[in-house]
Amino acid sequence: MLSVTNLSLHFGGRTLFDSITFLVNKTDRLGLTGKNGAGKSTLLKVLTGQQKADEGSISLPKECTIAYLAQDLHSASTKTVIDETRTAFDEILALESELEKIQLELETRTDYESDGYMKLIEALTEKDMRLHLLGGTIPTRISKKY
Repeated sequence: MLSVTNLSLHFGGRTLFDSITFLVNKTDRLGLTGKNGAGKSTLLKVLTGQQKADEGSISLPKECTIAYLAQDLHSASTKTVIDETRTAFDEILALESELEKIQLELETRTDYESDGYMKLIEALTEKDMRLHLLGGTIPTRISKKY
């Protein structure tokens, strides 16, 4: 439960909040609406401790955390959105690479009855099943709409 009591904040002679009080219970769902500059983002920054209020108090249980995703994200990355998204799929990338190596090796082998050949087939099957469990290839996962 989040409790806000008599919260006030002033910016350059302008009052954003004046003694606001509210309570958010564990199962509550809420949204903030208002015109630009009304103080929605500032309120969230105050609730997360990123900014101090002039007056009032905020209390929440110690096991409770508040996260805030800023509306403007700044990144030093030069990657494209697709390339950045690909970084979330390291295991799939590794599996695809291993599968390609195994398939190339199988193409050149002729010892179909050997233990080595059977181990390659088992590795191919195991890695292919793991890839399937992870949801398939990367282009399929990235472009999938949820």
